[in-house]
Amino acid sequence: MAMPISDLTGKKFFRLTALYPTDKRAGHSVVWHCKCDCGNEVEAYGQALTHGRTVSCGCYKSELELKHIAIVHKKQREESAMYETALKVVKVGKNPPKNNKTGCLGVYKHQSGKYISEIRFQKKRYYLGYFEKLEDAVEARRIAEEKLYGDFQLWYNERKLNNSKEKQNEKIFSRQTVKKATKEIKGF
Repeated sequence: MAMPISDLTGKKFFRLTALYPTDKRAGHSVVWHCKCDCGNEVEAYGQALTHGRTVSCGCYKSELELKHIAIVHKKQREESAMYETALKVVKVGKNPPKNNKTGCLGVYKHQSGKYISEIRFQKKRYYLGYFEKLEDAVEARRIAEEKLYGDFQLWYNERKLNNSKEKQNEKIFSRQTVKKATKEIKGF
């Protein structure tokens, strides 16, 4: 003897509204033709609808995945606290590239004959000035590194060494610290 069919017509199951039963069956479950809030029409098992296992045409899962990806990316940015800054550049004592003619990273000779000193952090370039002497440009770069990278490098190394669950909630190196350091650099 066949079990009576529960009438789900017009009932809403999260994003799906049951329109009508189809002739398809899966065991004792009737397959229902449904319309999703996004406009798509799908078929779903009646039991899956009533038990909350099917809640949309698939659009909800896609939205959740996008939200999850955004949360993961945000968490990774916060945990790395670099905001697009390569640690190898920040690393103290980094050797300049082989094609560097001044011997100092971020210092190069302009066609005018003067030396330009610059520093990059978080995808921004900060010009430190034009200098007559190479030594002055190198010194400007060294001071900028100490002010801009110093706290960051100490913070990163400390965090890396103390990577315990208790330390994961410690304050993230903030953009305010970077802004403060760059203001000091521009003022020097």
